Amino acid sequence: MFETANGGLRQAVVITLVAVCVSIALRCVHVKTWNQRASLYYYDGNKPLVTTMDGYYYLRLSREYARGDFGSKDDLSPIGKKPQPFSLLPLLSASVHKVSKIPIEKIAFFLPVILSSLMALIYVAWGMVLGGPFLALASSIVGGSVYYWYTRTCLGRFDTDALIPVFTYGIPYLVYKYTKADTFRAAAPWGATAILCGIAFCLWWLPAFYASPVLIIGTYAISIFAYNRSKTERILKLCVLTAGCITSILVILSYIGLLPQFKVFRPLIGLLSLVTHSAEPAEPSISASISELAPLSLAYFKTYVAGSWAFFVFSTSGFLMLLLSRKKELIFLTIPLLAGFMSFFSRRFLIFLIPLFALSLGYFLHTSGSYLRRRYGPASAGVFAILAIAITAFSVGKRAYTTFIPPRLTAHHVAIAKAVNNGHLPSELVWSWWDYGYFLEYFTEKRVLIDGGSQGGIRPFVAAYPFVQENPAVAARWIRFFAHHGPAGIHKINRYTGGTEKTVKLLEKIFSSPQNLPHLLVIHSFPQKLDWKKYFFPESGKVYIFLPFEMIPATYWWYYYGTWGLKLNGGDPAQALILPPGTVIDGHRGVVFVNQKQLPLASLYIFRDRPEPTLYLDRYFRSSGLLAIIGKRGSYIMTSNLKDSIFFKLLFTPYSVPYFRSIKYIPEYGGIWEVLDGPRG
Repeated sequence: MFETANGGLRQAVVITLVAVCVSIALRCVHVKTWNQRASLYYYDGNKPLVTTMDGYYYLRLSREYARGDFGSKDDLSPIGKKPQPFSLLPLLSASVHKVSKIPIEKIAFFLPVILSSLMALIYVAWGMVLGGPFLALASSIVGGSVYYWYTRTCLGRFDTDALIPVFTYGIPYLVYKYTKADTFRAAAPWGATAILCGIAFCLWWLPAFYASPVLIIGTYAISIFAYNRSKTERILKLCVLTAGCITSILVILSYIGLLPQFKVFRPLIGLLSLVTHSAEPAEPSISASISELAPLSLAYFKTYVAGSWAFFVFSTSGFLMLLLSRKKELIFLTIPLLAGFMSFFSRRFLIFLIPLFALSLGYFLHTSGSYLRRRYGPASAGVFAILAIAITAFSVGKRAYTTFIPPRLTAHHVAIAKAVNNGHLPSELVWSWWDYGYFLEYFTEKRVLIDGGSQGGIRPFVAAYPFVQENPAVAARWIRFFAHHGPAGIHKINRYTGGTEKTVKLLEKIFSSPQNLPHLLVIHSFPQKLDWKKYFFPESGKVYIFLPFEMIPATYWWYYYGTWGLKLNGGDPAQALILPPGTVIDGHRGVVFVNQKQLPLASLYIFRDRPEPTLYLDRYFRSSGLLAIIGKRGSYIMTSNLKDSIFFKLLFTPYSVPYFRSIKYIPEYGGIWEVLDGPRG
């Protein structure tokens, strides 16, 4: 089992089947928990929710593909267009639905689990090359059990992550087989398969339009240091490698500002800026607010990947052993390894580092087993193999086995969203924070201002501003204005005010006192030939605002954007938490204990939902400090600058906010309101 690199086809098939079964079983063990909480996590009887908000985008595309709608226009998304010619993930789910008649929602629920198990093919393929059957078995079981990988491929995680590392490590393997073949006739099938996989990768994941050519051509060029069939091939590889190095240097020089940003390089420069958080645009930084773009720390790697410091050390040792003994083979993994090491700038790339961790850890165990076999014989090596795989898989995978990952939103939120689903009406729009855009597009079938694919530029500020606004009239008129004009409306006014901050202040004055509009237009030299009253107070279709209680812990995020326009050096700080069960609130001393810290309270409120939802002041402690709210489902604490915000008022006093008419509200889950053009509608 430890003796050779490579191995028989029968062994590879058996190992792959075992690894696939372990991977699927590890994830499907949580089906029981889903069923136990069916009233929260299933809607319309038996349709499961997805666990990632991006999943609702792919669900919507799946639904449209199943209806035969492959057009490029997207009437619901702010971007206004769909992937062309199609997106492979929703096409796959729609095709399975049409053939099997299984609801798309159930396909979306199980598909990531099945697709992620295909990583076993990669571990077995590279494991056989690097060490043999034991390395293939150990790395495939460990790699499929890593907690971070589990979080990206669990039940309901309807996203593209499941196959991204399959393509990223699989294409170099095909190039390896192509390059190592003795004759072109033997190499051609491998090369053709690599090209087909590259095309499929492009259809699977949008950034692969850049990644696929790099994986195929770049890996082929780098293989000049490993295998060359002829002098001509060596020269060809050298030319390609030189061109690639020059291009990389030009991109880096453009990125750091020593060269102009050539149009062809802009997507790559934008990616580098996002990953390294180096962009300083006129608007708030997007990358700085997205948790998966945060840099990777060793402590995070230990917790989410290795499971313990011991296995981190073993894996690092295994990688060094691979560098010493398998140089030629590792050359073909140069690009995936570079992508993996980018996770130290951005955790989003951690899915590329996990296969390296698993293969390195497997190689360490393989080397240890080989030593035992030589020293003590096959019996001791066999015992070691069983114990090593069992202990390693348990240590690395125990958190995945015991951790249930629920959907972000529940069936109650679905009921709230569907309360305004009266069919697609182009003039209607639902306003919310960007996390919920895809969810609302799917369940309301209405336009949104912002979603997970349109959070650039000024749009996040425009979306978040009404949440922090204290004047209901200003918030409502702001929403109706931008629902009609989009974020471009702010740029048009900037021509006359001279900048975004001045525009925001002008809009506040206009929306709070419409009668002063003529005077304000004169002050700012607006041309009189246009009907500015109609522009600032457009007659548009119905506009709704959707707010879930789930937004409370994300206050730091949207409040930063919502206050940015008032302070260009950054948004005002605000914090809010949904307190975990068992949190102690000392009503006598006016303190709350969070994470072993004692936090002072300014006041304590009771949230009651009958006869109608409202807040009652229970105790006042001091002039400064946090607000605490005790509800039926949970308790909440927040900084005092949230108390007068529209967000706070709508969630805790949903029926008494002027300009906002409640359509559906479920206490401590959230609600949806129609945004009116007057205090009484």
